[in-house]
Amino acid sequence: GGWSGTKSSTGGTEQSVTLTTDTAFILVCVNQSGQSGMVQASVVVDEVFLPLNTYYISPTGNDSNQGSLEKPWRTLERAFDKSKPNHVIGGNTLYLREGIYRVDQDKFDKTVKLASYNGTASQSTVISGYQNEKAKIYLSENVTSGWNKYTGRSGAGIYYLDWRMYLQQNQPVFYNGAYAWNSVPQAVFVDDTTPVILQQVNANKTSDNIRGGERAWMKSKSLRTNQDDMVAGDFYYETDPVSPNYGKLFVWLPDNTDPNSRKMEIPLDFNIAFNGSWLKFQNLTFRYSGDVWGFSVTGQNNVIDGIDSSYNAYTGLDGVCTNCLVKNSIFNWGGNAGAYLRGAGTIYDNNIFDHNNFRLFPGGSSCGGMKLHPGVEGAGKLGISNMTVRNSTFSNTFGCISLWFDWMEDGLLVENNTFINNTVDLSFEVTDGTAEKPNIVRNNIFKDTHKIGRVFTELIPQIEVKSSKYTHIYNNLFYNSSLGVLMMRTENPTGGGGNEPERAFLQNNQAFNNIFVNVSAPLMMMRNSTDGKSVGNVSDYNLFWGGNVSEDIGVWELAPFNGQNWE
Repeated sequence: GGWSGTKSSTGGTEQSVTLTTDTAFILVCVNQSGQSGMVQASVVVDEVFLPLNTYYISPTGNDSNQGSLEKPWRTLERAFDKSKPNHVIGGNTLYLREGIYRVDQDKFDKTVKLASYNGTASQSTVISGYQNEKAKIYLSENVTSGWNKYTGRSGAGIYYLDWRMYLQQNQPVFYNGAYAWNSVPQAVFVDDTTPVILQQVNANKTSDNIRGGERAWMKSKSLRTNQDDMVAGDFYYETDPVSPNYGKLFVWLPDNTDPNSRKMEIPLDFNIAFNGSWLKFQNLTFRYSGDVWGFSVTGQNNVIDGIDSSYNAYTGLDGVCTNCLVKNSIFNWGGNAGAYLRGAGTIYDNNIFDHNNFRLFPGGSSCGGMKLHPGVEGAGKLGISNMTVRNSTFSNTFGCISLWFDWMEDGLLVENNTFINNTVDLSFEVTDGTAEKPNIVRNNIFKDTHKIGRVFTELIPQIEVKSSKYTHIYNNLFYNSSLGVLMMRTENPTGGGGNEPERAFLQNNQAFNNIFVNVSAPLMMMRNSTDGKSVGNVSDYNLFWGGNVSEDIGVWELAPFNGQNWE
């Protein structure tokens, strides 16, 4: 049993068959008259392709292999290719051996995105690095040759690459194919023990070239305009079709080395996107994604454990994932944000978010350590409830909010986190808790803001509650900042182009049992109004120690305290 077909042979010729089930088999030899007898024979099985429960891929593997530990495949695309008799299905485990993997986006979209690999509550589908090995998925183009010395500036260590020609020759799908809409470099990295990030000159120019100018509000990184203004550590891409340098990518490495001798990584919009349930991703590293997400998980009941998705041009993790768990993971040096993954009932536990928004998107846009937003516009409020962020560290966020809940619902919990050296640590914007399920901030440490001010125009809050309801802030430590907690509402009727709800409400928010040490303005709360839109906002039983409240704070209408705050 188990043969994929019937094979016969005469005259001692060699025949091959494929075994597709793990069963015993018997070789029966029959002569030409149909009689059996004692025949000396041997069977050599060159390859046995059996459906397995566990598969392996390796940078040194081959996609014609069987996917075993001894003979692994080479690519993720082969592992999920359902046109093959053996491939990853629901409940299987796929191990990635140590090394660097790159994506063939067209094949990935035609295999992995079309595959069926849902696990179950008792048997998840697992995609994991093997044991303690470092499996790295690079979502970029590795360019180690073809860089030419730029002679337009004497003494400058500037080199250039004809990026459009490179794409035409090496990645035509990004030159004039399905993915050409976003092939403009938005970041340049040098792959090293600690990756080097080059700073972009005239970022507004390239942002106008993506998605029809959708991100034209992106802040420039400098007043410099082109390659002739570059300094060491910069890169510049020319997007002007009438320029003689059109399509050229200019770089000047910080140590003045020749990029032909370095591992230059140019992000493209490669992305690893999974959509399913009961999936588990663990012990994987993602690097150098382009101007969309690099790693995305959508669905329900999925687990992301021990992932390092850092040094990405935009963000390290995205997706809408219900009842999912993200734990023990690192999201550092995201060009826009560390993570965007959100979903009802989803938990972030014991993660690190550091040095995000290095491309300096302005604070009024989506950016930060983690921005949580439903992500669906035009259909009224579609907020997400019951998310938890706990036991995590948010640090060194550049010019944006470190943890940002925007247009969310009730039951949100932020507890036992540490916020260090950010601009705004935590924001609840147009986020509506309820009396039954308030949004809770408790037992966190908020320490050191980027900008310590002593006048009103310089005050940067550690927590801001904007046009929100039922936010309860208690048992937290605030240390060394200009402003502790800010509660305010805006008078503009809607936001988000008319898709978001009215912002003129600030109701039933509380700050109590907190400690403020060396905070210039511990609490600033908009006065309760007579129109019913700003009511029930109170502070109580807080301890203030140190700080120096500026006289300019008087321009605000502060809600009166309840008489139990200690100074």
